[in-house]
Amino acid sequence: TAAAYAALGIAGASLALLVPWLRRRQRKAAILQEASAAVAAEVANCLWDFIIVGGGTAGCLLANRLTSAAEGGSGRRVLVLEAGEADFMDRRIQIPAGVLDLFRSKYDWDFRTCPADGEDPKRIASGRGVYLCRGRVLGGSSSLNVMLYTRGDAKDYDTWEVDFGCRGWSAEEVLPYFRRTQDDRLGLAGSDPKHHGRGGEWSVDTVRYQNELSARFLRA
Repeated sequence: TAAAYAALGIAGASLALLVPWLRRRQRKAAILQEASAAVAAEVANCLWDFIIVGGGTAGCLLANRLTSAAEGGSGRRVLVLEAGEADFMDRRIQIPAGVLDLFRSKYDWDFRTCPADGEDPKRIASGRGVYLCRGRVLGGSSSLNVMLYTRGDAKDYDTWEVDFGCRGWSAEEVLPYFRRTQDDRLGLAGSDPKHHGRGGEWSVDTVRYQNELSARFLRA
C-alpha cells in the first residue's frame, strides 16, 4: 500500500543518514585508540617546551594559548597529559540529561572528602565522606557538570594564599585571569567590568531553556 511504501521510504532515508554517522564515529574512535599506544611511545622521547598536567577546561585553554600564533606561541611544543580518555563524544557527555549516569563512572575520579588533621570525624558530616565528582576525561569536570560556570568563593582563594602560602592565588590576584577567559553574553561586562570580561575563550550565558516550574520554585 501507499502507507507501507511511505514507511519504507522513511526508514530507508533514516538508515541512509544513520550509517554514515556510525561510520564517522567508528573512524574517530579508531583514531583515538590507535593514537594512544603510538603517541605514548613517541612523546616519551620528545622534548617539550611546556607540559600541562590535566586536560580539563583550564588545561585545554592554556594549551590553546601557548600554541596560538596570536599569543606568540607559533612553533612551541606543548604536551597535555590527561589520565582519562578522550571520549568526549560519549552521548552522556554531549546531552545534559545523561549527567546522572556519569557520576561514579569511568569518567569520574569519584573523590570523597575526609576530615583534616585534628578534626573529629564524627563531627564532620556525621562521620561520612562527602562525594565529590571530578572529571577523568578530556574536558575535565566541565564534561561532567553540563558546563555549569562558577568561580568559587573569594574567601577560598584568600585562604589558599594566607593559610597555605600559595602566593599569587588571592581572590584579587586571580580575578584578572577570570575576566580574561570570560566571554560574557549577559551584559555583565558592561555593568560590572571589574568582575566580568568579553572576548575570552569561555562563553558564559544563562540556560537557554528554563522550565517555568523551576522559575516558580526559585521565586518561592
